[in-house]
Amino acid sequence: MPNKCCEPLVSVVIPVYNVELYLEKCVKSVLSQTLKDIEIILVDDGSTDRSGFLCDELANHDARVQVIHQENQGLAGARNQGMLCARGKYLAFLDSDDYWKRPQALEEMMEMLHKEGSDVDCILFSYEKKNLKNSHNIPYEISPLPSGLSNYQKKVTLLKRRQYCNSAWTKLYRREFLKENHFIFPVGKKSEDLVFSQMVLTKMKSFLIYYPSVLVYQINRAGSITTSFGIKNYEDIVQQMKQAIKDLQQTDIDEQRLGMAYWAEQVCWFLGYLPQSGKPIDAILKECEVLFSTLRWGLSMRTKLVNLFLACFGKRVTVYLLHYYLLHH
Repeated sequence: MPNKCCEPLVSVVIPVYNVELYLEKCVKSVLSQTLKDIEIILVDDGSTDRSGFLCDELANHDARVQVIHQENQGLAGARNQGMLCARGKYLAFLDSDDYWKRPQALEEMMEMLHKEGSDVDCILFSYEKKNLKNSHNIPYEISPLPSGLSNYQKKVTLLKRRQYCNSAWTKLYRREFLKENHFIFPVGKKSEDLVFSQMVLTKMKSFLIYYPSVLVYQINRAGSITTSFGIKNYEDIVQQMKQAIKDLQQTDIDEQRLGMAYWAEQVCWFLGYLPQSGKPIDAILKECEVLFSTLRWGLSMRTKLVNLFLACFGKRVTVYLLHYYLLHH
């Protein structure tokens, strides 16, 4: 369990499950940060390979590494446990098969926060995607925002550009912000980042953007939970989306607009996966009726185009067109 003697400036929560080939590179990418006032919380989530042993070895070599061993609860349960034990003023998540590429990132973010002179809830940062099958790297960079925008206008601009990422690991959070809003990840659900990231978007009152690419997100890893989509993915995502949309209807209009625009973006990619969910398409279209309705709130060109297809060709054709696009891109 984490050492209680002193509080670090930044906590980095890393869930660990059967990643013995990737874990050391991941952890060392954080230890190599020029900001030394950090703690790394490794949550060994019931690994059945050597990952748990490697966690302990890394902790033995650096006192900033803390290890929690627990029975398997999934990614959400591991992150929640890490958040519960974190002591830093700021908190970041990092998946154990990914790594940070910019050693000065945390130090530069702390400088940004010092200059801002107020309690910033979150810093968003850029990343790149690395395909392990072909070693191709694709940058996902946030473009500079115009000066003078309000907090709301900045969020709208990010959504229009499709530059607000739905993953928890592309942000540095003020830990009290997470605690005040009771943010947790839904245990046992696929795509557990979706609602979490929507809540961060709609609730953060002040945020900054760190433009350099910080993280390398590795895809197509053998054994990764993101390499397939089936009935469990479909049911979990539909359930989470429906509940989030229902909850947004009880919020003020600005929060509702932002939240619905966020979900419109998620619906665009989700619809393309529907034909491989394992359920009859007619049943799916009926179950997803409320999801289609979010598209009219969309702010990006993609959401507007999908909504136009929906009006011209109907739900079934639109879904199969998106599926075709997904398979070929």
